[in-house]
Amino acid sequence: MPQIRITHGDLLFTGRFLRPTFGLFSETQRLFQAVAETLQPYGFQPADLKWEQGVGPGDMQLTFPLLGYSIVMRLRVDRIEVQSFDLRRVDTSQTRDATRDLLKLVEGVSGICFDTYSLAVGYHGLLDGTSLTSYLAGYTLVPAAALGVLVGAGTSFYYGPEAGRVSSSVTLDRSAAVPEGLFVRVNGVWNAGTITPDQIGITVVEFLEHAMLQFALEPSW
Repeated sequence: MPQIRITHGDLLFTGRFLRPTFGLFSETQRLFQAVAETLQPYGFQPADLKWEQGVGPGDMQLTFPLLGYSIVMRLRVDRIEVQSFDLRRVDTSQTRDATRDLLKLVEGVSGICFDTYSLAVGYHGLLDGTSLTSYLAGYTLVPAAALGVLVGAGTSFYYGPEAGRVSSSVTLDRSAAVPEGLFVRVNGVWNAGTITPDQIGITVVEFLEHAMLQFALEPSW
């Protein structure tokens, strides 16, 4: 099985509400206090809390970094987001726990119900054990009309409901960030009514590992 030596990685986890909930920000001081108390074990610093009201109610958001600035969390009127632009710095276990606690916090403060959870992870890296062209050739068709020397190809696969997921997809392509590198994008969506905040962290990690395995890729850092 080829290894992909990851040099760049990003992540976006989204918990989308069943409906927009403007009341989440109706008592901002109470919300700020709850965020501080709940997320203090993950390196929350009051000075990093950023409250933006924008030009309209739909633009309101609360943003703060955690875990040594390796992840950023956002609370919006219709969703929460957990994002990282450098997965090499991310502690998976702590990120999973912090995300779980944020989901529970939002449910407790405003009685919000989540509709879906989604995960998008992107990897850029170099392959060991095979060439980029050979690897991609195993998942793509030779074009009917040649326009020149074929140096590579990309493809995407889209999947329906499976094992509690609403949908998922995997993209394989040449990396625009790493010369002769592979780009992999894995997406998954889950129905929040069938999975709890305590379960979603483990579920998305297992899904990501399974997806990489199905495409014969073993990530290394």
